[in-house]
Amino acid sequence: MGGILKMSFTTLHFFLFLAMGVLIYYLLPKKLQWVWLLVLSYLYYFTFSIKTSVFLIFTTVVTYTGGILLTRMNESSKAYLAANKETLDRAAKKAYKEKVKKNKRRVVVAMLLLCFGLLGVVKYLNFVIENIDALVLAVGHGQYFEPVNIILPLGISFYTFQSISYIIDVYQGKYSAEKNLFKYALFVSFFRSCYRVQSAVLTGWRTSFMKDVLFR
Repeated sequence: MGGILKMSFTTLHFFLFLAMGVLIYYLLPKKLQWVWLLVLSYLYYFTFSIKTSVFLIFTTVVTYTGGILLTRMNESSKAYLAANKETLDRAAKKAYKEKVKKNKRRVVVAMLLLCFGLLGVVKYLNFVIENIDALVLAVGHGQYFEPVNIILPLGISFYTFQSISYIIDVYQGKYSAEKNLFKYALFVSFFRSCYRVQSAVLTGWRTSFMKDVLFR
């Protein structure tokens, strides 16, 4: 299924969409404003392609799960060390911390493979196929692979790096993972960032997002 109505940021449709979004945002109670921004963000992605929005949902769910796992590891390791600080010697503490760190790295590596693997397939699969075809034809076999019909998802590079930066921050203990999946979905998908569009309500909103919406 394709998009409903593709909206380039230079079109009238986009500015009408943005104006409607800002108006309703101001009319809503503060506790519901983030919900409206989430709805707007997904509507924006859907206008380009409902089908490729599955990639956005996949990245969101995968990295949300990874963040939760990392936070649980951070919290459980702190609790364990606090509860056993009198019985564990320095060597035992070091060994335990190294074990936890290794497990956390496995989660991060899994996130990197899944997210960047998906990004790589979507953006570069046909490039690889074209080069394989050229090589096959050069050696004279005359067989080739058909290009895969993949529509490049809107903003996939943006939300992939956005999600991975979040995973790295949680891994390093800068933040605890956001427990609300839908708030995290807004963090990943916030549509303004696709085109850096400025508006009275959105200017500066993203820079304070981590503090005001997530991790509070």
